Amino acid sequence: MENKLRSKAEQRADEHSCKLLLNCYIRELGPERADYMQLNPETLTYSITFPTSGVRVMGLLSYYSAMGEHEYLSMNSNGQTVHYRDLVRWISCEMIGDGSPDNVQREAVEEEHDIGTKAKQATDRLTDFMEKVENSAANLTMYIEQASGFGAQDYTTSEQSVLYGHPFHPFPKNSKGFTAQDVQRYSPELRTSFQLCYIAVRQDVYAAEWVEHADKIDLKQLLASQEWPVSKGKLGLYELLPVHPWQYAHILHLDEVQSYIREEKLLLLGTAGPLAYPTSSVRTVYVPAWNCSIKLSLNMQITNMIRTNSAEQMRRTLDASRYVRQQACFDAEPQTHIAYETGAATCRFEDEKLTSLFTVAFRPIEFDPANTYVLSSLVESPWHGAPSRLAIMLGDRRDHVTYGKTESKQPARHEPSELEYANHEYIQSAADGQWRAVHSAGTAKHNAANRDKVEQWLSQYLACSLLPLVRAAGEKGIHFEAHLQNTLVTLEQGMPVAFIVRDLEGVSVDRELINELSVEQRAVRSSGTGRQADQKLGPISEQKHKGNGGLDQLQDQYELQDQYEWHGLHSNPGPKREPSGLLFYAREQAWARTSYYFIVNHLGSLIHVLARDLDVPEEYFWMLVREVLEAELTRTGNVYVEHLLTADAFLAKQNLVSCLTGISQTPAYVPVSNVMKCLGSEAGEIRGIRN
Repeated sequence: MENKLRSKAEQRADEHSCKLLLNCYIRELGPERADYMQLNPETLTYSITFPTSGVRVMGLLSYYSAMGEHEYLSMNSNGQTVHYRDLVRWISCEMIGDGSPDNVQREAVEEEHDIGTKAKQATDRLTDFMEKVENSAANLTMYIEQASGFGAQDYTTSEQSVLYGHPFHPFPKNSKGFTAQDVQRYSPELRTSFQLCYIAVRQDVYAAEWVEHADKIDLKQLLASQEWPVSKGKLGLYELLPVHPWQYAHILHLDEVQSYIREEKLLLLGTAGPLAYPTSSVRTVYVPAWNCSIKLSLNMQITNMIRTNSAEQMRRTLDASRYVRQQACFDAEPQTHIAYETGAATCRFEDEKLTSLFTVAFRPIEFDPANTYVLSSLVESPWHGAPSRLAIMLGDRRDHVTYGKTESKQPARHEPSELEYANHEYIQSAADGQWRAVHSAGTAKHNAANRDKVEQWLSQYLACSLLPLVRAAGEKGIHFEAHLQNTLVTLEQGMPVAFIVRDLEGVSVDRELINELSVEQRAVRSSGTGRQADQKLGPISEQKHKGNGGLDQLQDQYELQDQYEWHGLHSNPGPKREPSGLLFYAREQAWARTSYYFIVNHLGSLIHVLARDLDVPEEYFWMLVREVLEAELTRTGNVYVEHLLTADAFLAKQNLVSCLTGISQTPAYVPVSNVMKCLGSEAGEIRGIRN
């Protein structure tokens, strides 16, 4: 076991890292290792055995989660506290130490020299995995020390309040490539801001593309008053490109870039312009002075991915921006909006990997930044043991009033007085210092009122998020990666009035539905008949396994481009530019995108914190989701809604397995039980809880 931790912040970071690792392990390996995992929702006890290491981890839960986002009171082995390095060793031994389980590592060693190679690969993967977990834990320690208690009063501060990150990732705060000083300078969690760097790119190697429905962002005009180190006449032969300061320093060491500088294809202009605020994704920055976000490239790991902008990603992004607008995706949904990427720009190199180091995308801000929040911030707690920010808002417990002003980089160092929180049914345990809800006869009436308010909030939220998303999926075949970090909500008096989805690189389109609609449109033109827009599409079984037929017929409507190069960018693409084939997927793949990102990831964590903070089962709120979908199915016959209600399980990313086995670029998936289907026979009991 590890030595005594150095600080309270380090202890909190260690505990959270343990929670992440164990919850990932239980979700991802549970289906095949159920005999080694026991969790009792009645007694709130658990026991997880790691047979390869001969170790059993056991303890108490503070909350049992139907979706697997369990909260832990204790985590012990042989009477000693477990630390995250222990779990990394034990988990890695189960997964790669002995070549099992078979579905994680299928390696047949046929020649003797392969044994050493495979052993080295396994050791390298384990070392890399441990380094990333340690990096994430170290960063989290710093964030807890310096930023715990920061409030989320508006869009900017909410983007910079996501201290903990993805609840089902083994190292969500990994930023391998940043030094400790870089973390201090560029981490959004520490409320940083900085000027961007700029490069002048000669027009013969500059490439940009702008969608037709939006204005081009003219950096020369925006920076017209800036004094540059080159003459205006010379600068007229160039275009400006913004670069993250870290990336600016990084690319200067590359031989190909130095060659471009000597040839004056690139001019280095240094830092300039208004302040940029890094958002929760780290590499995307928000520039309030321009009312725009810029998706920059960072050639380093955030979580487990190198965050550069590839040509394929930009092609998908711009095609999606065009296609979704052409299809009038949410035009009938006044409370549902899309934050469109409107353009991309880069410096061209023969090597596309080099080009990706310079590529940026622009996303104008069209929502109210004073009252809009990123969802991933609202589901987090502002300090250890407190309820979520959303619960605080709904209970009128304003964390930003008690915990200092956002202008300061240092939060108020005191925790709330017991009197303050006793008035709101929260007190601090003398045993472990955590803040917990008080459940007594004196608070029962207030708790019921809180449940009613939260249920009202969730109902309004589902009306502007879930329902428009499933309508877009079922009626137009459009699916989004609407996870918590990709979605925003605008609040008025704490209640949701607008839902915004962003990052269109994750859009996928059901090509089978598009093919069906195209065939139907041709039939309508020839006969004047056709089904109504809201008519049920037919049994799910009839929609599956259509092979490439849908894609082949799609060519009648769309020009498919399997390959894309920045050299082929259209600076003036015209109003009829069609999307490439990159957007279109088989039905099961497209459906799986919304099912995972919004149902499992988004609603799973949102419902978890709402239920946990009210001390009710998650099923309480999943029943509300089920009822909303049942009403929608009755009204529209939407086959995707039918799928959500009847599927046995949804697929979720195996982030732990994928990271530890080196397949993050093509991650594995694991089925997660569909709570809504399981609730079918328990509807009366759940409704009884609500009443």
